[in-house]
Amino acid sequence: MTGPGGVTARARSQVSKITDSLGLFFTSSIKDILIQFTNEETELRYGKQWAPLDATELDAYLVTLLIQGVYHDGTVPISELWRESDGKKIYQARIPQERFAQVTCSLRFNENRARNERLKTDKMAHVREVFDLWSDRLRSSSFPYQHMCVDEQLFPFKGRCGFKQYIPTKPRSYYDL
Repeated sequence: MTGPGGVTARARSQVSKITDSLGLFFTSSIKDILIQFTNEETELRYGKQWAPLDATELDAYLVTLLIQGVYHDGTVPISELWRESDGKKIYQARIPQERFAQVTCSLRFNENRARNERLKTDKMAHVREVFDLWSDRLRSSSFPYQHMCVDEQLFPFKGRCGFKQYIPTKPRSYYDL
């Protein structure tokens, strides 16, 4: 690794406002996929009650997720974040609580009908197209630092997952929820 790490000069030149930074990693093709398949899912789930998701609302949703990460609110129930009396106003200003919950429940990354066939050969079939686009964008927009370290993190999990591992050297109590 040579040269400075971080955001590439090409990527920096594309950002003139803070709102441009979201588009740096969530390209229009990624957003189009999310919008298309989420709207298909919600038509099945909510029927005529669903107002189609558009790019502006998807941006508001994604920014809300980023704000949850910044404030470490990922585990806080959304009812508390949007509470009128003591909730955080930044969430209320972005997207209504009910709409946020609907999008969260319906967010899809690919077509459900063709997924089962693809799952036979690709365990990441659920997210493959978006993952590939995202990876390409990360490679072109950022360069890792020379002293970067990727570390593992273990989560207690009892569900089914094709790439889940049992690590016998870890304490058994960790796997018992």
